[in-house]
Amino acid sequence: MTKINHHLSAPSPHASHAFVSQRAPFPLTFGELMYLHRTRLGVSQRKVAVSAGLSESYFSELENSKRIAPPRPTALRIARALNLSWDDEGNFVGTAASERASLLDDLYLPVQIQRLIALLRIEGPRLPAEVLNSIQTKLQEVHV
Repeated sequence: MTKINHHLSAPSPHASHAFVSQRAPFPLTFGELMYLHRTRLGVSQRKVAVSAGLSESYFSELENSKRIAPPRPTALRIARALNLSWDDEGNFVGTAASERASLLDDLYLPVQIQRLIALLRIEGPRLPAEVLNSIQTKLQEVHV
């Protein structure tokens, strides 16, 4: 594994955590964190994937939330390829572990329910309150 050395002349306001927390009222997914850190560096998926010892297609699927978050050793390799600070690395690896654990806990559920839960995890925080309330109401009607 090689580390990407890329120096930015001036930090982008889009890359700061303050910017993310002000603009994003929802937690970032592992894939979103990958994208944020990679674009902050201004490097391609291919470059980070090769640096982390991963295939470009696997890296792309992770970044686009089409694959379950990777196990800790893989998340750590990606974090190091992205040259993350100690704090960012901890948050990055922790997000992967949390997301992976929550998705794996759902494996006993029917596939349709797993897909619904996955969609709600990814898109739920972005949905308008009235849509979420409607979903909740429908589910409660079925439950009663």
